[in-house]
Amino acid sequence: MPTRRQVLSRAAAAAGAAVAPTLRAQGRQTPRLIVGSSPGGPADLQGRALSDAMRRAGGALTVVENRPGAAGRLAVQALRQAPADAVTVLLAPGWQLSLTPLTDPHTTFDPVAELQAVGGFCEQEIAFVVGPLSRARTLAEFVTAVRASGRAELCASGGIGSLGHLVAAMFERSAGIELQPVPYRGAAPALQDLQAGHVASYAGGLGDIVRLHREGALRVLATSGTNRSIFLPDVPTFKEAGHPDVVAVDWTAVFAHRSMPAAPLAELTRLLKAALNDRPLLATLERLGVEAKYIDPASVTRRLRSDIESMGAHVRTYKLLARP
Repeated sequence: MPTRRQVLSRAAAAAGAAVAPTLRAQGRQTPRLIVGSSPGGPADLQGRALSDAMRRAGGALTVVENRPGAAGRLAVQALRQAPADAVTVLLAPGWQLSLTPLTDPHTTFDPVAELQAVGGFCEQEIAFVVGPLSRARTLAEFVTAVRASGRAELCASGGIGSLGHLVAAMFERSAGIELQPVPYRGAAPALQDLQAGHVASYAGGLGDIVRLHREGALRVLATSGTNRSIFLPDVPTFKEAGHPDVVAVDWTAVFAHRSMPAAPLAELTRLLKAALNDRPLLATLERLGVEAKYIDPASVTRRLRSDIESMGAHVRTYKLLARP
C-alpha cells in the first residue's frame, strides 16, 4: 500500500503535468517569454532562470526571445503582435512600462489597457558606477572631478527613458553637474564599454555590477534605495551621500496580453509563485543583485498605475524625452 508521502508526491506530479498541456493547448507554437534586453544581460539571465524554474514547477518548456532596444518598446510590440493562439508573455521591469510610454514619441501602447499581470518576482535598486576612466572612490570625489573638468561627463544607461537614465538625471540636478547621456541597447553592452574605458560612468540595475564591484573591475559609488543594498552593504545610498531626492526602487514582473483567457493566466501565476521556491532561481537572482519578492497580479497593476503617475512628473521635471 502506498504511503501518504507517495500518494501526495504522485498527486503533485500529476497536477504539475496537467499544467503544461493546458498551456500548450492554447496554440500550436512553443510558449515564448519575451525579454527586452540583449542576450547575457541581467534581464535576459533573470528571464532564463525564471523560465527554467517555472518548467521545473510543472510548466511547459518556454523559449526566451530577446527583443532589445527602444527602452523596452520593441519587446512590448512583440507581445502585441504575437498570434492570438500562442502562449506568449513578457518579462519587463516596471520602468519599461511606466517610463517608456511617456518618453518615447514612437510608443503607442497603453500598458494598463493592453496588458494583464501574471505576477511580479523581484525588486532592485539602481547603482551609479564608475570604470577605469574615473579615479573617484566616492560620489563626492566624482562630483568634484566633473566640476573641475569644466565639461559634461559621459554617463551610460540602458536607454533614453530607462530608470537608470532617470536616476542619472536626478543625480545630475542634485549635484549641479552635467552628465551627457549615452544610451545603449541594454545593460550588457553598456557595461562592456564602461569596463573598456569608452564611458566614465553608468547608471542601471545592480545585475552583474555586484560581481564586478566585488572583483574591483568597477566601483559602485551609490545605490538608489531607501536603505543600503543587501548585496552591497559597503556602498552608501544617494541619500547618505548628500542627495536625498535620488531614490528609486524598480520591480520586475511577467505580463500577458489582455486577450489571454483566465485559465492559462491563472496557471502562469501559480507557476511563477511556485518558481520563487526554486533554489537555482533564487541563487541566480542573488547573484544578479535582485531581491526575490512575489507580487500578486492585482498589486502589480496598482503599482504600475502609481508609477505611471509619478513618472509623468519626473519626465516633465527632468525632460526625459527621446529624439523624435
